[in-house]
Amino acid sequence: MNLKKLVIHNLASLQDATIAFDEAPLQGEAIFLITGPTGAGKSMLLDAICLALYNEVPRLHGVAETGVNYTERFNAARGKEPAAKEEQTRSISLNDPRQLMRRGTAECYVRLSFVLDDGEYQAEWTLRRAHGRRDGNMGSVKWTLTDPTGQVIDKNVKETIVQRVGLTFDQFCRTVMLAQGEFTKFIQSRTEEKSAILQKITGTEIYEKVGRRIGERYNSIKNEVEKLQALLGAVTLFTSEEVAQRQAELKDLTEAAIVLRQQQEEKEMWLKWQERAAALEKQYIEAGEALQQAEAAVKSESYLQQQRDIKDYDQTAEARNRHIALQRQEKQ
Repeated sequence: MNLKKLVIHNLASLQDATIAFDEAPLQGEAIFLITGPTGAGKSMLLDAICLALYNEVPRLHGVAETGVNYTERFNAARGKEPAAKEEQTRSISLNDPRQLMRRGTAECYVRLSFVLDDGEYQAEWTLRRAHGRRDGNMGSVKWTLTDPTGQVIDKNVKETIVQRVGLTFDQFCRTVMLAQGEFTKFIQSRTEEKSAILQKITGTEIYEKVGRRIGERYNSIKNEVEKLQALLGAVTLFTSEEVAQRQAELKDLTEAAIVLRQQQEEKEMWLKWQERAAALEKQYIEAGEALQQAEAAVKSESYLQQQRDIKDYDQTAEARNRHIALQRQEKQ
């Protein structure tokens, strides 16, 4: 947040004042001093900034007591210094920022221009008396915020400013705008409060999140390590003699496994031979049966008659050829 311009009119001891933070001689200065005699309005400059942003001022914050009010004397007739018979009074609470209106004036206001990451804003706090008269009743405060788009916000102004600026009034007073005696309050704040305020100012919330994630990861890994250590604690380690004994047993078992594997291979080969022999024997039996059937067929009368028919057919081939030739000639 960068302050750009502060305009004050009829506020406490300041009748009219304008401070341009972005112009010479303040422009570009990292630090400057506000000086002047007592009552000149030095603290009022700081109060005016808070008034524009939060409708509160540090000097009035937390000082009001029940039944304690600020009394304003005025002339009901003409607003002049009252005579005894014409005098009337009005009262407002001690912590009411309206009492900061300069005495004998009909209007006061504060305008603060400031720049955030998304652009320039202007907060304006205005107070007027009824009918514009110096002796008129104090009206209600008109408090607005103009955003970078030019939109005027006149409802929930404080909530909007806290959201955009990122600081409450108390946090703002204890860090950015330390009034007299407020630095001690900041130092004496609880660690959690100071940490939250400083994180918002410096923008280091991301490091807190990263630290939290690292812590969670560390705890998770730590739990896993503890579980593994518990498992390791349940393991009994062998002595060198026991290790040598186990190695000898392992060697014997390895050699026995090799012998058994060889025997298994021999058994498997023998089984394959047996299966092959059974298949060949089956084929031999089937071939013998087929041979017997063929021999029986050859010796049968029908086969012998077929053989005689074939022989007769072969022997009559010449006569058949002459007969075929004779038929062809007869046809011609």
